[in-house]
Amino acid sequence: MSKKGRRKLVRPTAAEDKAINEGISCDPDTSEATAEDFAKARGRGPQKGPKKVAVSIRLDQRIVDAYKAGGTGWQSRINDTLLDTLKAEDKDKLKTATGKGRTRKEKSA
Repeated sequence: MSKKGRRKLVRPTAAEDKAINEGISCDPDTSEATAEDFAKARGRGPQKGPKKVAVSIRLDQRIVDAYKAGGTGWQSRINDTLLDTLKAEDKDKLKTATGKGRTRKEKSA
C-alpha cells in the first residue's frame, strides 16, 4: 500500500482515553494489559513445517465459489487438492518440489 493510501493514526484525547479506561474497568470481561502482562507475553516462534508462498492465480469463478462454500480453510483445501493431483501424477516431482512428498492430510493421519 502506498503512503498516500494510508490512514493517519489519531490518538484519543485525554478525556477520550479516560472514558475508554473507565469502560474497561466497569466491564468484568475485559481488562487493560499491564506491564507485567506484556513481560509474560511470548512470541509465536518460527513456523513449523513447510512454509507456503503467496502467489496470485486466476481461477474459474465456479472453483472459487465451490471451495468457499465449504467455509474457512478454502485456500488450504485448494492447496491440498493441487498437492494430491501432483502426487498422483508424479511422486518424484512432488518430493523434489516440497522436499518431503507428504501433504498436510497425510501428516495428520
